[in-house]
Amino acid sequence: MTGIALIAAAADASTSLGERIYFAAVLAILGGAFLTMGRMGARRTLAPNALFGIRTKRTMHSEAIWYDTHALAAPWALAAGVVALIGVVPALLLNEDLAVVVLLLSVITSILVLAVGSIIAVRRASEMSQEPNGKRAG
Repeated sequence: MTGIALIAAAADASTSLGERIYFAAVLAILGGAFLTMGRMGARRTLAPNALFGIRTKRTMHSEAIWYDTHALAAPWALAAGVVALIGVVPALLLNEDLAVVVLLLSVITSILVLAVGSIIAVRRASEMSQEPNGKRAG
């Protein structure tokens, strides 16, 4: 629902400071979630679960692929979190029109970065699990 609200706000381009604060807070939470996932993935402490992480048939099928995928995706998740958090301050300081554009660009860019990294990580982890010597991300 927040995505729909952001699109509506961009179309309207007359968001109040309160609305921008709300959207910036949501963006900060998104960035924090991405940073948390990246940090836990890098440390291999993000256990398989149904709510948080990269959940595909491959990662849910194998615990080894789950941990490898999250370790490989960690830099991408951290980058996505940083991109999201960078968008918070300008969104609050810029005028209404630019603030909405910054918010949308931050959300879209951070999600794209994480999506690309996740796809690459899942494929690489799957390949690693099929290698004869069983090398894993470390």
